[in-house]
Amino acid sequence: MKPILIILVLLHLYTVGYSQESCSDVIFPVNQGESIVNCCIIRITNGNRVQYVKESDTAIVEASAIVYSGQHVFLSRNIQDPARVPGNNLAGITAEFEYSYYQPIFRKATRQRNIGIAMTFVGVFFEIIGLAFSSTGSDDKLGWFIAGFAIRNVGIPVWISGGIKRGNNRRAMDYLRLKKLFSVGPASNGIELRVHL
Repeated sequence: MKPILIILVLLHLYTVGYSQESCSDVIFPVNQGESIVNCCIIRITNGNRVQYVKESDTAIVEASAIVYSGQHVFLSRNIQDPARVPGNNLAGITAEFEYSYYQPIFRKATRQRNIGIAMTFVGVFFEIIGLAFSSTGSDDKLGWFIAGFAIRNVGIPVWISGGIKRGNNRRAMDYLRLKKLFSVGPASNGIELRVHL
């Protein structure tokens, strides 16, 4: 029973630690409200509308300034693209994301999905062991079954959320790959379709 509990605690600690992502960005709202600290800034639109994630919640707020990757940046509604302001290193969050942006997220989501699949199958295996022990009359049947039930119920949501993130990033990567392959632009005698092979 003790090895099962130790394995269960270690899996739980790994899952909790793996799912926590440290973010140190800061947003200073226009309305002079409290600053939003320890968040992840995702995107800046219309000069000062900042989309961010904090504690797995996504929100948009108008900001007068931000601290992004240690860089303090003042924002204004008059600036259409803060990435073009000299000295600002915000190209990754103001412009359309590059293909390389999605690759690590896709790999992380694939790992998360695979961990969820493994946890689910390990949990089902433990439940089967618990059921096998119940037919022999062993005292360990309840421990195996409860451990399997807990591991399986943690693994399924991890599997689902990883699969959804993986699918969304795969679609974005496919879109960017296709966009890079075909482009439409002006020509001297009209519009031309370019195919880049």
